Amino acid sequence: MIVKLEKVKGVGEKLKKVFRQNGIWSTYDLARFFPSSYDEFELTTLDSSKHNEVVTIKGIVISDLEKNIYSRVDMITFDLETNKTVVKVIAFNQKFLMNSLKKTDDIYIKGKYDFYKKKIIVNKIMKENSFESIKPKYKIDGMSDTIISKILFNIFEENQVEIYENMPKTILTKYKLLDRYEAYKKLHFPNNNNEIELAKRRIKFEEAYFFQKEFVNKINKRITREKRKYDLQKVKSFIEKIPYQLTNDQKQAVNDVFGDFKKSEVGYRLIQGDVGSGKTIVANIAMYGVVTAGFQTVLMAPTELLAKQHYEGFKRLLNDGLRIELLTSDSKNKEEIKNSIKDGNIKIIIGTHALIQDDVEFNNLGLIVIDEQHKFGVETRNQLIKKSIDADLIYLTATPIPRTLAISLFGDADISVIKEKPQKRKKIITKAITDKDLTIVFDEIQKTLERNEKVYVVVPAIESEHAKYNIQNVYELLLGKFSDKEIFITHGKNKKDEQEKAILNFMNSKRGILIATTMIEVGIDIPKTTLMVIFSANFFGLSQLHQLRGRVGRGHLESKCYLISTGDIEERLEIIEKEDDGFILSDYDLKLRGPGDLLGVIQTGFNDFKFLDFINDYEILKMMREELLKTKNKLWYNYKYQEVREERKMIKLAVDGMGGDFAPEPIVKGTLLALEKYRDLEITIFGDENKMKPFLKPHDRLKVIHTEAYLDMGVKDPVREYRRNKEASLFKAMQYVADGNAEAVVTAGPTQAVVVGGHLALKRMPEMRRVAIAPVIPSYDGRGKILLDSGANVDLKAEHLVDLAVYASIVAERVLNRKNPTVALVNIGAEEGKGREIEVEAYELLKNNPNINFVGNLEPKEVFVSDVDILVTDGFTGNILMKTMEGTALGLGKVLKREIKASLRSKIGALFMKKALYKFKKALDASEIGGALVVGLNHVLIKAHGSSNDYAFFNAIRQARSMVESNVIKTVEEILSKKAWLSCKSY
Repeated sequence: MIVKLEKVKGVGEKLKKVFRQNGIWSTYDLARFFPSSYDEFELTTLDSSKHNEVVTIKGIVISDLEKNIYSRVDMITFDLETNKTVVKVIAFNQKFLMNSLKKTDDIYIKGKYDFYKKKIIVNKIMKENSFESIKPKYKIDGMSDTIISKILFNIFEENQVEIYENMPKTILTKYKLLDRYEAYKKLHFPNNNNEIELAKRRIKFEEAYFFQKEFVNKINKRITREKRKYDLQKVKSFIEKIPYQLTNDQKQAVNDVFGDFKKSEVGYRLIQGDVGSGKTIVANIAMYGVVTAGFQTVLMAPTELLAKQHYEGFKRLLNDGLRIELLTSDSKNKEEIKNSIKDGNIKIIIGTHALIQDDVEFNNLGLIVIDEQHKFGVETRNQLIKKSIDADLIYLTATPIPRTLAISLFGDADISVIKEKPQKRKKIITKAITDKDLTIVFDEIQKTLERNEKVYVVVPAIESEHAKYNIQNVYELLLGKFSDKEIFITHGKNKKDEQEKAILNFMNSKRGILIATTMIEVGIDIPKTTLMVIFSANFFGLSQLHQLRGRVGRGHLESKCYLISTGDIEERLEIIEKEDDGFILSDYDLKLRGPGDLLGVIQTGFNDFKFLDFINDYEILKMMREELLKTKNKLWYNYKYQEVREERKMIKLAVDGMGGDFAPEPIVKGTLLALEKYRDLEITIFGDENKMKPFLKPHDRLKVIHTEAYLDMGVKDPVREYRRNKEASLFKAMQYVADGNAEAVVTAGPTQAVVVGGHLALKRMPEMRRVAIAPVIPSYDGRGKILLDSGANVDLKAEHLVDLAVYASIVAERVLNRKNPTVALVNIGAEEGKGREIEVEAYELLKNNPNINFVGNLEPKEVFVSDVDILVTDGFTGNILMKTMEGTALGLGKVLKREIKASLRSKIGALFMKKALYKFKKALDASEIGGALVVGLNHVLIKAHGSSNDYAFFNAIRQARSMVESNVIKTVEEILSKKAWLSCKSY
């Protein structure tokens, strides 16, 4: 049962709008909007109160009230005696007290107590103790807590919300937890602190349960295999060639891996190592060991530069004739390498994403190593892993994951930790400063260059309206101080060869400065680089700052790192100044910023928990994990409804985060709104993560795949644009759906690129010339109608118009909830049997089609006031018609408003007219209705009305969800099964 908020007593249009702005659409949403804190009004005494504590006391006024006439704000003071103690009471902006309060009055006050000055700054004064003992605080701008509490009271009193139980009864009983309904009610209407704590405890268990459930479900039974019979003598000889002594942690990690080889089941191990701790050499020893057992081994790195470094480093250690090869997209002899891998002639393969291609086949793969595993999407990792049934797997990560997270994320993996660093490595001197002290940094850069050493300068963005520092303005800043020949630039928008050229030139230079984004976080190891400068360091998490800092200090030279803050130096930056242990820093990050940043790093969705604390509630996480492991793959029992329920099927959508004018704020906010509203949605956004970051919030059902390529808004030649820019966010989102990772695409445009580019992206392009854009346009009755514009079609035929009308009819019925939706043909001056040849033919076909409720022709002037649900047009007249209608109607609204003001004298009449005008304007708001359906695809593709409005994007997602949920595509295929042009099988 979903009850809209407007159905609740006390919720009008104004409150509804405020609720919507906070992602609250239904009574259930409001019930889940828990108080952020509570005001407690239990009477206290000043004897037991601390400095700056908020107190509630009873006392007697013992002086006259004085008004400070010299203060800029109204300030009233008087003396109060309470429990034989006299305090000065100060009240701001409460001038009514001068008339309502007098000497000798008994009063109750609440305010902040200054222990040293014996004064209270009050926020509430009452003559009778009408304070509630505990009052919830919700912090919703534009709405008082009292109003929210009243609305919630009405909801619970009238039974207008369904809060179903979502945890097994056995767990509720075992851990003595409140049922869900009771917990929600106590959070909103507590009688005492104990009830709040009991309710929070219940929610903590619930959050831990569902957090752990995601990972427990992924645990698979280990596959059995033969033991890896490695040659111990050869492995020892290989280790002796390493030009330095292994640390104790490295030795232990090597023993762990070779212990896995001795087992009769597939090994699955995560090797965590702090920056510069030497994980790679451990992986090299393991790879060599499995080769001595007669197997092939492969290492996949996230960048070509890092892959080359792995390849060259490993190759230097080999001198026994073993063939090692590098396979990347730039490899010149790819076919020969692939054939040799297939034949088993190449034993050690290092590469990038190129390894996951279908034509890369291994002969006898025994060990897979994935370096910086968090830099790869889950699908990419899995595609490599699936190339062998029984190969051991090692993940390497330089992002230390706290124990509380590691046990959840990699619960079925064995974990090795490398904390020690090579003995010759010096501690990196770290200093946090504000950008007012940039001269200190410039002096340090100068000294570094004079020593013929090198400098990294990291900025948060390539170009951004939100970040103070970016590539361009930092380059200009440095250009005024240092030689142009000494400055190198690289970032994600540069082509791959340009990026590599810049880095190689920097590496080969005698001295220099490399300005870059966080792309250098991994993959660059240049011992002569001894200074790291990070602009806007306050925008980064501790773990990421630590990773970046680790790019220097790679040799024996003393290294420094400057963290430049754009505001006051935060506690986080003071912590990293003193601490260089990545594991300790990751724990700090968890406490200060929650799990979102760390979890975002490993490309997994996480809840923005209401109450669960990863540090303090570790035992709860552990207990829920153990419970789930006991009942893995079993259905849970819902005792409230006395029935067994299977889990809800999740609807997965791909969002083009760089559509239209690329307005990241409404796109991200609209997406987050949709996730809050619909708990069966999982969304992946494709776009520039740096530009979206200010608006992103960690969410367990949201994933961001970074891409900086996008379709040019002003594209004149879509064919050329597509061929030039196949990495564009829209096409990547479409391919994501085609690969089966999501069920629909939502984009903000541009229309031409969506429609024309959409069918260009298909492998079977000739069949995809029949695509139409179908926006849901505003109407006088506020219901909206589908305007089926088939103007993008080539060689359009009347039968295609009819087929598209069938498609739109199904959408109107399933998504817009129209019973028996009506269809009309729009043309200029059309009458039955008249018009252009295609219109006459389409008229007859529409009239005789059993799947369409056709009502005849409409002239453009009739469109706005008609009750028709679907308007069929040809050419781009539809888009023109929509804009003209919207503009004319809005203009009419302004005229009406002016005339009302000029002529109405009756206040009552004016009030009714104002209300009528409001409804009229609302009827014209396209963003309130839905997105524009791109029909003719066998996947769902929805175009938002525009990216300037988060509600418009939310509604586009809502429409896409409804399309998938109601299985529109399948219905269309059943009705039009013989229409080859509507049954294209992939993007």
